[in-house]
Amino acid sequence: MPCWIFFGGSIPTVADALAAVREVVFERKLCTPAELLDALRADFAGHEPLRLQLLAAPKFGNDIPAVDQLAADIALEMCRHVKAYPTATGKPIWPALFNHTYNDEAKIVGATPDGRRWKDPICEHYSPTPGRARRGPTAVIRSITRGPLAEACGTSIFNISLSRTFLPRTQNGVERLRHLLDGALKLGAAVMNVAIYDVELLREAQRNPQGHEDLIVRVWGYSARFGDLSEDQQNHIIARTIANDK
Repeated sequence: MPCWIFFGGSIPTVADALAAVREVVFERKLCTPAELLDALRADFAGHEPLRLQLLAAPKFGNDIPAVDQLAADIALEMCRHVKAYPTATGKPIWPALFNHTYNDEAKIVGATPDGRRWKDPICEHYSPTPGRARRGPTAVIRSITRGPLAEACGTSIFNISLSRTFLPRTQNGVERLRHLLDGALKLGAAVMNVAIYDVELLREAQRNPQGHEDLIVRVWGYSARFGDLSEDQQNHIIARTIANDK
């Protein structure tokens, strides 16, 4: 039976922006809304102190309920609107927390109130923005599973990228991974992509691509040779790996 799926990913980056506005503009009153707009229009040029304050605001992926709930509320509202949208066949459209064009959209979306400059990464699917999750993979999973994953029946995907230092090739590493997967399932995770990288090897492959032509990485729903990816895609993968190894 044919059906339609609506992709509505990268919501956690929106939640980061809203959380930063709430804290920096309305709670701490470090700038006015007009001053924030001026900074965004300038891509933060001449506004670095404000950008640093926005970056320091709470972010999705750190097990902070106030931020996670912002993302959950937006995602749930999106799912409800998509399911209620009238179609010619009468069949509902399936909402999905999924965004495979995140790399392209990062180049279109200008500076955002979370302290992100134009062309800096936005998050993929329902994952944290690269570099923002700093409390480890269990905090990432707890933030994500507060969202309405079951409502996004098209699919609810998130990525967990772990470094080899966190998951060594030992029995202890195997046990860590097993507990991580078990915990995610118990909390309601739907689709979790787990990738394990040697971060230093990825950096070396950037410096010396000819010596690492067989290096394969997980991009989002597919795998690719690391050397075939653009530099910003490579940096995106490295950044999200480092973030989950804190």
